[in-house]
Order: sequence, then structure tokens, then C-alpha cells
Amino acid sequence: MKFLLKFLAILVIALAIFYAFVYFVPYSEGNRSGELIKFSNKGVIFKTYEGEISQGISRCSNFFIFSVRSRQRRY
Repeated sequence: MKFLLKFLAILVIALAIFYAFVYFVPYSEGNRSGELIKFSNKGVIFKTYEGEISQGISRCSNFFIFSVRSRQRRY
């Protein structure tokens, strides 16, 4: 029983560290330019801003879909 509790505690701590790393560490930096097509506030538990940029003129242009996590609340 004691071994199981220690194992579960270590597992919970490891999952918390993994989640924090995946959520808070940026994996890409850079700039994109184009025409902003859509920008909206989405989410049930984690509120984020979702957007879409068109990077071209014709029908076969590239669309870049992005997400922005809000750090500042607006009232």
C-alpha cells in the first residue's frame, strides 16, 4: 500500500511537470504577415483568442491559423 501511494505521488508530480513544460515553454518564434481574416475568443475552460491570416491574393493562398493565450483580462 505504501509503495502504491509513493508511485501515484511520483506519477502526479511527473505529469504536472510535463504539463507545465508543454504549456509554458514556447516552441516557435517569428513573424507572419498577411490579411487578418478571423479573430475570436474561444474556449470553455482555457480562454484563448483564435485567428486566421490569409497569406496570398488568389484562391490558392495559404491560411495561417494561430492561437493567442490572453494574459490580461478586459472588462
